[in-house]
Amino acid sequence: AWHGGIDMDGTGKVDEADFVRGLQHVEVSVKNPKRLFKALLARYGQRSISIEDLQALLIGVPPPERAAIWVGTGSAGQTGQDLGGNEGDKTPASPTNISSLMSYGGEISPKQHAERVRKEFNDQDIIIRTIDDFKRILVNRFGSLFSAWRYGLDVDHNGILTYFDFATACRNMGIKDIKKLWAELDVNKSGQISLYEVDPEVAEPFAMLESLMVEKYGSTKAAWAKTFNKDKSLRCDLPKFVKELQDLGFTGDAERFFKLLRPEPGRPYLTYEDLWLNLDMNNFRKPGEEPLGSPLGTASPSNSKPSSPTSAADRRSGPTMFKRTDEAEDETS
Repeated sequence: AWHGGIDMDGTGKVDEADFVRGLQHVEVSVKNPKRLFKALLARYGQRSISIEDLQALLIGVPPPERAAIWVGTGSAGQTGQDLGGNEGDKTPASPTNISSLMSYGGEISPKQHAERVRKEFNDQDIIIRTIDDFKRILVNRFGSLFSAWRYGLDVDHNGILTYFDFATACRNMGIKDIKKLWAELDVNKSGQISLYEVDPEVAEPFAMLESLMVEKYGSTKAAWAKTFNKDKSLRCDLPKFVKELQDLGFTGDAERFFKLLRPEPGRPYLTYEDLWLNLDMNNFRKPGEEPLGSPLGTASPSNSKPSSPTSAADRRSGPTMFKRTDEAEDETS
């Protein structure tokens, strides 16, 4: 039900409105779906739920029946890997160890409990083996891939990520299969990656948005003030975001773009700082002279000269994209 209808965007996080629509989509009748959503929230201030939060619905179910209810198909004796862990299996993999669902509330000794907890803790080091698993961890931790790029990966905000930076970020999150993940991300073997490799679904429309803003207003900050922040509220909700994108000439899916940019599911608004670094908060500089604060780094359209526009493919990280200073001087001399 989660993978087939509730999490329709596939982001791994669902807010209250999406949860209500998801229940209607999978034809689950609940007397008060909003109250159910609030009951599933695990901590104060939480505004979205993940599939793990649905485990609370298994309270009161006999332990032998929990695995079958959780997975939906197969027998309760199958393991989590058998129920979706293998490539080609269309059954969604359960994020919870099936044996823990069966033994919860059962009669186990303290020693068995300690061994199970230690095994589950150690198994977390080898769970992240694919890019999809890696991105799912980023979404669960930061709210979105775009937010993960800004605050978890590209921590120095220069728009590129070297292997050393990537390895440091992975170690901070407890991810150990770093070389395999890097090889899958750095397809062109340039030694660096950008937002285009991590989240191309956001990078392409974001570059389009920046290009339209710079072309019409000179800079992203000036454009934000004259479009998304015309009412001086410092916040831009979904209806305003969609309308202003249409006025700018944006041709993508504005509503989905808004959801992918949000730093956390359930947030009803965006701010300028959610998208760009505000390096000139007192507006001392003229439009177009502000320091570069784009998550696309030097690949940003705001950093490109009008006389030499670049395509989306050219803005991807590559060997010729970031030239050494001495090479640039040789070309100009």
